Amino acid sequence: THPAFRYLGPSPQDMYLYLENLGIKKMKEIMLTMRPLSADEAERCGFVNKVVPKEDLERWTQDYAQAITAMPLDGIMMGKAMMNMMMESRGKGTGSIGAWMGHAWSTNLVYQPGEWNFLKERRDKGLTQALRERDEMVAPFFRLRQKKKESDHG
Repeated sequence: THPAFRYLGPSPQDMYLYLENLGIKKMKEIMLTMRPLSADEAERCGFVNKVVPKEDLERWTQDYAQAITAMPLDGIMMGKAMMNMMMESRGKGTGSIGAWMGHAWSTNLVYQPGEWNFLKERRDKGLTQALRERDEMVAPFFRLRQKKKESDHG
């Protein structure tokens, strides 16, 4: 999902992923405010497995691939099937159906008078200017385009 679509409301396609990895409170905070999740914060709350410097990314990718390919293929396939069954038992399938419903709803948003309309602003002013204007509407902690530290808020 393109980051700009956060301005249409919580992204239904990502809700299952956010819920499973972040928990209900953090998911609601991120999805209702649409504040960006920094790499370090994502790692601390278990949203990503590992954050590495860009210059080390290729090596880490190769190391992970090597570790996975050291396993027997049949074992990997069975393990993935069992993981998918467990995800299904935790609601992944229902979450996917909800995501499709949510996508349909979000394509039919009705804006109230005075509400900021990302799609209209993007059409009229271009993506860059629309994103800049939207970011200016909220405190720096919640802006997509501005680098910040958690200590900057509060």
